[in-house]
Formats: sequence, C-alpha cells, structure tokens
Amino acid sequence: MPMRCGILIIGSLLWDPNKIRSDWRDSRLRMDEKIPVSAPICYGRPSSTRGKTYTMIFREDAIGKAVLVPCKKDIDGVPGLLDEARELWATEGLVKKKPIGSHTKDTDPQKAWGCVGVLFRKGDDLNDLKEGWTKKFHESRTVNVSLVSKDGILSIAWPKKVDGSELTEADVILATANKPEGQPTAEQIADAWLGAGHEEYFFNNVSHGIRTAEDGGIWKRLQRPWLRRYPEAVKTLQQEAGKGTA
Repeated sequence: MPMRCGILIIGSLLWDPNKIRSDWRDSRLRMDEKIPVSAPICYGRPSSTRGKTYTMIFREDAIGKAVLVPCKKDIDGVPGLLDEARELWATEGLVKKKPIGSHTKDTDPQKAWGCVGVLFRKGDDLNDLKEGWTKKFHESRTVNVSLVSKDGILSIAWPKKVDGSELTEADVILATANKPEGQPTAEQIADAWLGAGHEEYFFNNVSHGIRTAEDGGIWKRLQRPWLRRYPEAVKTLQQEAGKGTA
C-alpha cells in the first residue's frame, strides 16, 4: 500500500537558490502544498560554509516553527523511503553521493555532523517499513547525531500544525538533523552574523516561516544594518514586536 512521505524542513533547504537544491525542490516536492508546523528547533551549529555563523538544529527543549512539504511520489516500501532519504541527504550536503548520513565505516565518528532521521505515524501497518529502515540504517554505518536514535528514528513528537490541529497529510516524515555545538545565546547568534555576514540565513528563514524562540532577541541585536535590505522579514518582526510576541 503506497504511503505518503513528507520532508520536515528547518532551514535553507526551503529557500536556498543553489541549483542542486532548487532542482530537488522542483523535482521531488509539492512546494505549493507546504504546511507550517511546530518543531523543536533553534540556532545551534556553526556552519563551515557560512563563516561559522549559526544554522538550525533540533533540540529537545526548543520551541519553534518549521515547514512540512509533501513529496510528489508516494513510497511503496523501504526502497522508496531510502530513495527519498538519499536524495534529501545529497541535497543537504550538496554532494553527488547519496548515503543517508555523513559517515560510513571508513570515517571518523567524532567528525559526524548530520544524518537523516525518520518519523512514522502511529499504526501497525508501518511496522515492516520501520524495521526495514532501521536495518538499512545500521547496515549503512551511519552515525546518529542530535535527536536521531541509533535506529535512525527522529526522537521528536509527530508535528502538529501551527494552529494546533493534527497533521494528517503524511504517513512518514524525513528530516536532516545536525550535531549541536553548545547552546549559544540570541546575542551570540546575532553577533556571529554581525561579524561574518551571512545574515540572509536568518532573514530568509523568517520570511519563509521558519522561526525560533530566540528570533526576537536576535532581531533586537541585529536591527538597524538591514532594515532596507530585508523589508519583508523586517515587517514581520516589527509587527510581532508591536503585538508583544517577539
């Protein structure tokens, strides 16, 4: 029986214009059906490609908003799920090889920075798929990180829509999780952008509905330099501040 798969996106995969990522979105995702959902996310990993500024991670005690995007193709078993996972990981890492994480038996586990994790909706009809995924995750020697278990399962609750209603548009959810490095404050996060640039990561996240509990503090620290360069994100943040929700 075909099952519906969705991608839980918590950062630049949703908006990055890089051709690899835009081609992935166009070919594999139903972008016009994206769904805002609650997710435990925050800024928590320095990015080597963004001047050591902070990118998004899952964290158990975090509160935020992400986006669930349905895949164009239903999956009909473990091969279909693995195909989506490999395409996701390749797009995340901008690489040609398509494992389901950053590491194999020939690499150093201490250098692991991320992998793909899976969420399954409740139901006995998904037991075989879950067992098959776990077997392949073990065989791949992928190093689990952050909130991904040793079986490749993302250790968060099934997301709810931001209005509090149940998410029923997917049977299986894939997401990439990155290894956290410390727990920076909003001021430290903003200062990293002020010092190195790449502030477009924050403003594009805001514009596309990817939010964290630290956004108000980050914005308070950043504010003036980019008022004119990011009018849409600025408008959203100013409106929230006026309502006392920032």
